[in-house]
Amino acid sequence: MVWNGWERIRHVLCDVDGVLTGGSLVYDADGEQRKVFHARDGHMIRVALRCGIGVGLVSGRRCAALQFRADDLGLAPCLIGVQDKQAEVAGFLAGTDLDWASLAFIGDDLPDLPVMAQVGCPVAVADAHPRVRQRALWVSPLPGGQGAVAAFLEALLRRTGRWRAEEWGTIHG
Repeated sequence: MVWNGWERIRHVLCDVDGVLTGGSLVYDADGEQRKVFHARDGHMIRVALRCGIGVGLVSGRRCAALQFRADDLGLAPCLIGVQDKQAEVAGFLAGTDLDWASLAFIGDDLPDLPVMAQVGCPVAVADAHPRVRQRALWVSPLPGGQGAVAAFLEALLRRTGRWRAEEWGTIHG
């Protein structure tokens, strides 16, 4: 499917488990949750932010590692520990000049479908649930936690004429 709405996307929201991280949940002996993030995603998030594309998180889980990574990258909004992703995103939109059509959302599992049904550009990671991939306008060639977010952000920047590879090597994720 050819989609021509790239120019409308002003903000990208990402699920976390299965998108920015692999789908595995890891806990230490004290019950602290551990997260593994791909550096390429962080790098491209910083590039997107420098290009004027907002990037934020929407996750049902709350953990210190996730909040630390969000703060490190300057992600906003950082909607973590949410029960109703669609309602939380609507609340975020109410305080901005954005609307649903100006959002992309990257998801991987069934709880992401209500948000994906509302946004201008629903995106799925390569290893997403089949129904999520079916709903997506763009499917990453990479699985969650392996640079899938970076792949989408690069595609967005290329399709909107903002890609300048010679400059992006100096940003660290």
